[in-house]
Amino acid sequence: MDKKLERVFPGMTENDCLKIISDIRLYVYDSPDTGQACIEKRKPEQFQHFSITNPEGKPIRFLSLDHCLFFDDGPKKCDFVLYDETFFCFIELKAVRRDVHNKRKTAKRYAEKQLLATIELFQKELKSFGSRVLEAYLCIGYRTGRPSILSRSQRAKRDFVKLGVKLYDGCRKEFA
Repeated sequence: MDKKLERVFPGMTENDCLKIISDIRLYVYDSPDTGQACIEKRKPEQFQHFSITNPEGKPIRFLSLDHCLFFDDGPKKCDFVLYDETFFCFIELKAVRRDVHNKRKTAKRYAEKQLLATIELFQKELKSFGSRVLEAYLCIGYRTGRPSILSRSQRAKRDFVKLGVKLYDGCRKEFA
C-alpha cells in the first residue's frame, strides 16, 4: 500500500507525511502552529487528541494529510489516515467545547464533509484498498477515554455506507 500511495501522492515522501509506528500507545493532535496532524508518545493534555492503542506493537502507518500531503487546494480533506494490513482509517479532529451544542453540530457536519471528500478522493485514485476494512472517525471534542462507537446519525451513515466505510463517533482506535 505504501508504494501505491507514493505513486498516487508523490508529496507524501517529499513532505515526510508518512511515519511507520509500532508503539503500544500514541496520540495524535492538530498542531496549533502548522495545522498539521502530529503524533506523540505523550498525551497532549492541552489539545484535543486521538488515541491509538497498538497492544501487539505491530507496524502501523500514520499519514498526515491536512497541511502536509494536501494544502488549501479544493475541498478540505480530513486530518490524517492510519492503516495496517487489516484497517484503513480516515480521521478528522475538531476541538469543540462540551457546552456549545450548536458549534458541535456544525463542526460534526463539516467534519463529515471533509471525511467524505477524502474517502472519495482516495477511492478514485487508489481504486482498491485490498482486503482492508475502511473506517472513518469523527473526533469532535470528545474525551479519548470514551470508546469509539458506530455513528447513530442515519443521514451520515447513509453517505458512508454507500462508500463501504464504517463511521465512528469517538477519538480512539485499537489495532488488535
